[in-house]
This record gives sequence, structure tokens and C-alpha cells, in this order.
Amino acid sequence: MLDRSTILLGILIVLVFIWRFARTRQLYLSSLEAKTLGVEPVKFNPGDIHCIIHQGLLGHRSIEPKSFFIRGIVLAVISLCLLPFKHYQPALVWLVISLIALYIPWCVIHGLMLERQVSRPDVLSS
Repeated sequence: MLDRSTILLGILIVLVFIWRFARTRQLYLSSLEAKTLGVEPVKFNPGDIHCIIHQGLLGHRSIEPKSFFIRGIVLAVISLCLLPFKHYQPALVWLVISLIALYIPWCVIHGLMLERQVSRPDVLSS
């Protein structure tokens, strides 16, 4: 049986992944807008707290399509690194691995959609 702290940690993990899914979607929308309007990407300034909140946490910045693929690859490696710990807290490890397994296609799909939209000349000219 799972204890209270494990359940709370599981809820926290799910909330973090919900945020990651929403942030990835916002990165896609911001990147698409920047590419279609021809706007220069804003440089990330870690010294500015407003910049950290706006770009880092909320995802209001433009990234290249390949960055979505890199995010998926990094999380795939992380899930492989978690496999040796599956006996430590099996429910949490499998929860994280399952959420990563959902997140990887999410990143790849958004990367492919952005790449396809950017490569279409009719989208860039409008």
C-alpha cells in the first residue's frame, strides 16, 4: 500500500508534467508566431526575473524545431536512467516513466508540426 507522502509526491509529479505539456504547447505557439511573423527571437537574460518568469517558466519564447526533438531525446535518456531505481519506489518510478513516454511523442509531434509550418512558403509569406 502507498503511504501519504508517496501519494503527495505522485500528485506533485503529475502537476509538474501537466505544466511541462502546457509549456511545450506554448513554446510551439510562440515559435510558430515568431517564425510566421518574422520576429527576431528575444534573447534569454537570466539576470532579469521578469524574463525568467515570462520565457523560462511560461514558455513565451521562440525555439527551433530541432529543440523539440532534443527535449524528447533528453527525457528518453532520463527515463532509461530511472530504470535501475524501479525497486526503490516502483509506483513513482513507473509513473515518471509513463509520463515521459507520453511527453516524448508530444515533443516530437510539436517539433514536426513547427518544422512543417516553417517550411511552407505560403505560411511565411502571409
